Amino acid sequence: MNISNGEDQVHAEGILGNGTADGNRENETAPKEKRLGQLTFEDFEHIKHVETSPSMSGHAVGLRRSKRVHLPRFQRDPDEIAEEEAAAAAKDKRSKAAVRARAKAKEREKLAKEKEKQRAALLKKAAKENAKKSSANGKSGPIATESSVPTLTNGNWTPNMPLLSSDYKTHHSIISRLKNPNMKAVPYAGTIMKLMSFINKFSLYFAKELLNLSFQDFEIGLDLYPEDSLGISSINTEGSAHRTTLYQDFVPIKDIVSAQDKMNLLFLTLLKLTFSTSKSNELQKTHHPHATMNQLHSSKKIFAHLMKQLRAHAKDWGYPKEWKFETLDVEAFLKPKSQIFENDELEDPVDPKNGSILTKNLYTWHQQEIVPLESDPLYISELDRNGILALEPHDRVILFRSLLDWCSAQSPQIRNEIYHLSHFKRDPSFGIQTQHAPRYMVEGASITLAQFRKLCSMVQTKYEIRSKKKHVKKQIESGKRADLVKKFDFLKEIKAEMKKTPKEEKDQVMIALYDKWCGLFEGELQDNPLSDPFEDELYKLRQQEFFIGRVPQIGDFYLPRLHAYDSSPIASTYRDLRSLQELLRKFSDGTVDAFTLFENHGQEMSSQFKVIYHDTPSVVRDTVHGKYTANKNYWFEMCCDTVTLKEFLDFLEYKITPGDTVKVQDHNALNGQMSLDDNPEKELNGADSTTLPPHESDKENEKPSPDTNSNSLINKHPLPKEARFNAARTKLEYLKKFLTDMLPVLQTFETLKEQYSDMKPGKRLLRRAQTRSINYNASYDSDAENADLDMGEEFVDDEEDSEANSDEAEDSNEQVVEEDEGEEMDETENQRGAKRARSERNNSRIAKKNRRS
Repeated sequence: MNISNGEDQVHAEGILGNGTADGNRENETAPKEKRLGQLTFEDFEHIKHVETSPSMSGHAVGLRRSKRVHLPRFQRDPDEIAEEEAAAAAKDKRSKAAVRARAKAKEREKLAKEKEKQRAALLKKAAKENAKKSSANGKSGPIATESSVPTLTNGNWTPNMPLLSSDYKTHHSIISRLKNPNMKAVPYAGTIMKLMSFINKFSLYFAKELLNLSFQDFEIGLDLYPEDSLGISSINTEGSAHRTTLYQDFVPIKDIVSAQDKMNLLFLTLLKLTFSTSKSNELQKTHHPHATMNQLHSSKKIFAHLMKQLRAHAKDWGYPKEWKFETLDVEAFLKPKSQIFENDELEDPVDPKNGSILTKNLYTWHQQEIVPLESDPLYISELDRNGILALEPHDRVILFRSLLDWCSAQSPQIRNEIYHLSHFKRDPSFGIQTQHAPRYMVEGASITLAQFRKLCSMVQTKYEIRSKKKHVKKQIESGKRADLVKKFDFLKEIKAEMKKTPKEEKDQVMIALYDKWCGLFEGELQDNPLSDPFEDELYKLRQQEFFIGRVPQIGDFYLPRLHAYDSSPIASTYRDLRSLQELLRKFSDGTVDAFTLFENHGQEMSSQFKVIYHDTPSVVRDTVHGKYTANKNYWFEMCCDTVTLKEFLDFLEYKITPGDTVKVQDHNALNGQMSLDDNPEKELNGADSTTLPPHESDKENEKPSPDTNSNSLINKHPLPKEARFNAARTKLEYLKKFLTDMLPVLQTFETLKEQYSDMKPGKRLLRRAQTRSINYNASYDSDAENADLDMGEEFVDDEEDSEANSDEAEDSNEQVVEEDEGEEMDETENQRGAKRARSERNNSRIAKKNRRS
């Protein structure tokens, strides 16, 4: 009872105390306010404790939600949704209105441009009429506006054009189109042309004996034989005796030995260039060969030290693929050897636009092994003594190709030269391309001349407009622009010359005034379409010197002949278009003949030639599709001398002229030989090469036709009449025109080789040879007289080296001095007797050698 009363009393007091406390606290100081963000123990007293947490799947109410995440449509206010839809519709309406407004603006701009163009045409027409009237009255015409000044920088006016692989991206070539009796497969042509181009570009490092090598010299020296169009070697057995036809059967032994020596000399030069110890960064300016023919013959093991170095570095530099083999079968070789991760990561990336997030597996692949040491061509001991001739013919080509790559990458002198030729302060107008060729070879001579005339017209207009400007006139009057005064004088002279020239001759006169036009081009252009494409070093490294034509749907054609650089202008055909046409004219009318070439320049260019066809469309197509191209041949020989060249020109006529009315006269018929149409086997086989299904050769997977089977001799079917072959016909006409103009040049060089062979050039020696052609001494027999006429370098045995060297030393003193044609030689009787004695010794040595051979 007391307890309960006590509790009630305490409870009542507590209630009263709370009431009175509020009244008493008014006089007390106010409590301190709690700082935001600070929690006390009292705050945790009212926190509820629950056994299970609420579900967050429906985004529980009360948590702060990101503004970037939109609420589902069913949770949003319908009024808000309606407002957003109305705003989107208004925005869409405004955007459509803006699109319509822009379209109307473009239409108005287009109409304004058309009106402006019509207005400009009318003004131009009125200006021409005013100019005619003013010229008739002796007054100057109206001043042109700034917008009418032609822009020269938008066009490519260089004398070179790029050779792009994209030209054949959609083309398909068919080899049967070019099938003719002279067509042969030459799989080694690419390597030989690469060697000849290397000699051209870096001629300062090679001996003079290598500067006029021909394609035939490589074939004879390396013992390479072309194959027919079906891939059969030309050294097949012939006749009932099954005898193999080799170069020794129809080429003089002297020429074979000379070609082999030149191949060894080239091999020695490349080895010395590769392992050259020169550290100088200066470029070589004078002709200083790394190896000579005397050095080659001075020692029997001149290759030993160089081959030792080559064997030590060849594996690090990379063996050719032909000297490697696969230890596994093809299926196992294509599978990875090992991998870093056990399994590949095949999951989808977090960001589909950035697939590199996933770590790709790293594989180790099988590698081809080098052939065993006993089969390695580089470790043949005969290489130290016999040079490149110690290898098999196909290995010789492989070693030359690999050595050329090693030399380009490792030789300090070649690397300095390449750096110099590839780091100029300016680039070609068409950009830095892998290959380019002269413009007149790519586009044709007529288009090149038309481009030059167009450029001249634009430059003339530009200077005429400039001469009428007021500030230019003031500068000229004050004497500040002497360069412009000089150019205006050139322009006046050109206009005066063109004014008195008939209309049909103006194009020829414009080109004849080339030097004065170059004076106008100075400061405006770096080059022009008629400038020399071989003169500027900017184009030297990537220049295709042997290129003569690119024909769509067919491929590229080459005429490999040395020497393109650093040669005499009267002997070299690698020149600008104007000089080339003048040179061709001199050869065609007989101004330059074989006697003139030998008397003044000797044999500075190749006396032999070949026209090579490259199936570039097939190379591009196979490479794009990832096909293996090492076992395929894309190089073919079309002709090898002037006789077969005439036949090739007749063959081109069949391809150019559409229809079946082509009647081309065969040159063999003119010479009394049986032509292709007179083949008696044609009637026996019942196949006429002129009757073909239309456009049969245009099918890629065509069946053998009468013109493309193995029994036919020539495919006379012209190119299809479709419009897409018009460009091919035009380019074939350019090719035919160039080869027709080159025919007298090539004939002259062939005559040079036949008449003078390996004679050393010089006017005095030539007069001596001509004098000895007359038999003044009856004691000389015909054999000795004919042998005396051969003043070339002869092959001499080892036992006759001393005698030959003494004779050569005596003759060299007389061959060094060159005298004029009209100079008379005063000799005493003793001198003439000594000369006659040397002549007799030389004749006896040559006769002995002929009997031995």
